[in-house]
Amino acid sequence: MAKLKGVILTDTWPGLRDSSRLSLKQLDELIQSHLTRIAKARHSLQISCALFKRKEDDILPSQCKKAIVHLEDLNKCVGDFCELFNDPARLPAVYIALRYRLMSLLYLIEEWVCELTDLIESFREVCMTSSRDVAQQRRAISDAFETLLQQIDDIFQRAEFLSHEARFQEQQLTAGLEEKLSSASNSKNSSSSDRCPFYVSKKQIGERKQAHPLETE
Repeated sequence: MAKLKGVILTDTWPGLRDSSRLSLKQLDELIQSHLTRIAKARHSLQISCALFKRKEDDILPSQCKKAIVHLEDLNKCVGDFCELFNDPARLPAVYIALRYRLMSLLYLIEEWVCELTDLIESFREVCMTSSRDVAQQRRAISDAFETLLQQIDDIFQRAEFLSHEARFQEQQLTAGLEEKLSSASNSKNSSSSDRCPFYVSKKQIGERKQAHPLETE
């Protein structure tokens, strides 16, 4: 449990009281696990992308089906990654707002995967024929693959950025709490010092009454 000069941060910030929340280190480890899965899926998709790029080679229906399977694998990885951020009660408090920067990209990729899958499904029905329309479909699929691969690369960049941003915000929070606690402590000490002369003066007045009772009449 995080502490700041003997004061437990979870007592100061209610959002951190739940022990089920992940620490930044734990979340980073989970994120890295998901990114590893996504990287493997990307590798398979890159092979499929190269296949559609090679104009001199025919594409078989079985190869189209394999590309669709790779897309389904990516969609599963992205969906699981989204689930990690869908439960704010488990996330470090600094990630509750930051997560949307990554989730918006993940949702975009899910939509793009669906569109690309539809393109390949349509192409698979005519991939053994030769025509201008078929060639255009193939180019459209190749371009869509390139866009998808770039979006996947953006996941890694955005995840790294969020990790650094989360740690920066946590440091800022810690510094802010330290300043507040220090100010509160100084204020309390100052208030106690201001009251001391009053009690001393009161005592002195009592002693003066006893020594000179006629002066008070």
